[in-house]
Amino acid sequence: MTLETAAPAQAKPIILDLSRSELEREVVDAMGQSRFRAKQIWQALHRECILDFEQITTLPKALRAQLAERYIADPIEKVYHLTSADGSTDKALFRLLEEGK
Repeated sequence: MTLETAAPAQAKPIILDLSRSELEREVVDAMGQSRFRAKQIWQALHRECILDFEQITTLPKALRAQLAERYIADPIEKVYHLTSADGSTDKALFRLLEEGK
């Protein structure tokens, strides 16, 4: 049986915790982007359910990188992954991340 342990996540806020108006304020005021970009981010996260900033291809790469530096998009972290000796069974333990932890 093999055991994989994930490294602890960095302390970043979870972008999904922001309301639409908070996200817009953050994107426009703190990041210097347009309201249009805030709308694109909101739609990607909440309508298209994209939880990886690199997959939001409607955004410029520089903005995707900036989002990844500032936020966590996927609040689920894999803590352990076990595989049986014969490879027929996989088990995983997940943790829900809290903002700032």
